Amino acid sequence: MSHLVFSFSRALIFTQMTKMLDVLESFLNYHGYIYLRLDGTTRVEQRQVHYVILTNTDIPNPAVLEIIFLL
Repeated sequence: MSHLVFSFSRALIFTQMTKMLDVLESFLNYHGYIYLRLDGTTRVEQRQVHYVILTNTDIPNPAVLEIIFLL
């Protein structure tokens, strides 16, 4: 994952189980990665904001870069 950070790439991680999302979220928090989680508990307004970030093709400021999307 560290090479994604330096190349400004993005990763989309999909799982059908909420428990697996919880495990991935713990892993990413432990290693200090920035991520966005979209699941059934995400409010509609927040989903729209996350979708805009996910589909943004401009190269953002690396300090606020969300490179990992958990779905």
